[in-house]
Amino acid sequence: RKVWLSVAALAVIAIALALNFNLATLVSSQQKKNDELIAEQMAYHVGTLAVLYGYPIVDMYKQMHNETHRVSPQQQVYAPINRLYRYPDIVGPHNAGNLRAPNNDTLYFSGWFDISAEPLILHTPDTAGRYFTIAVTNLYAEVEHIGRRTTGTAQGYFALVGPNWNGALPAGMRAIPVESEQGWLLGRMLVDGPGDFAAAKALVDAIWVAPLSNFTPGQRPGDPPELEAGAIDPLSSLAFFEVLNKALKKLPPRAGEEALMSQFDLIGIG
Repeated sequence: RKVWLSVAALAVIAIALALNFNLATLVSSQQKKNDELIAEQMAYHVGTLAVLYGYPIVDMYKQMHNETHRVSPQQQVYAPINRLYRYPDIVGPHNAGNLRAPNNDTLYFSGWFDISAEPLILHTPDTAGRYFTIAVTNLYAEVEHIGRRTTGTAQGYFALVGPNWNGALPAGMRAIPVESEQGWLLGRMLVDGPGDFAAAKALVDAIWVAPLSNFTPGQRPGDPPELEAGAIDPLSSLAFFEVLNKALKKLPPRAGEEALMSQFDLIGIG
């Protein structure tokens, strides 16, 4: 009888140990699934924040590539980096390109710049009081204006200066600090009716840009050979995050965004 009791006791102990082992395994497995679910949800949340934050940056990169490379024989707007495209006519539905809500009483011109190596010099002629404006846009889609309302209409030389450049500018040149090393110029020149078109066009043609090392006062530089490439659209694929990651590695940190950048680091961005 004692033997049977001992056997029964051992059996109970074995069953208890087995149940305990299975329970521990079950808890560990469930914890792993929970951790994976939390990590997935966190990545989705941070990824959503990155899309909202980075959309202007990635959109700018997309347009910069597609307008500084010949991506199509029917391409409306093309100019190399650090050069300007000048619309030949008043903008309408047939030639607006990527312009959003253009007006019909100004001549447009635009160009993409890269000032990572040195400043870009922008020349504006004396417009004798005529309205014009040039929006200097950084990769965050934030704008500073050159033009009649902000800098006057006398002939001017402006230097777009990147965040990491240190050096001396030629005398009489006005520095325009730009937070990003790449960006966009969008200009407009008033056209006061059909009879004024030729005069306005001549003034637009007298606006030009040149890298500091290639700058000579009064001399508009020639254009380099065309670059051909395929069009890109990172806004519609996971390439969005690749472009944003590349951009954030170059953009200087912004005060007050440390916590947000730390969250982006969790999913390998920035």
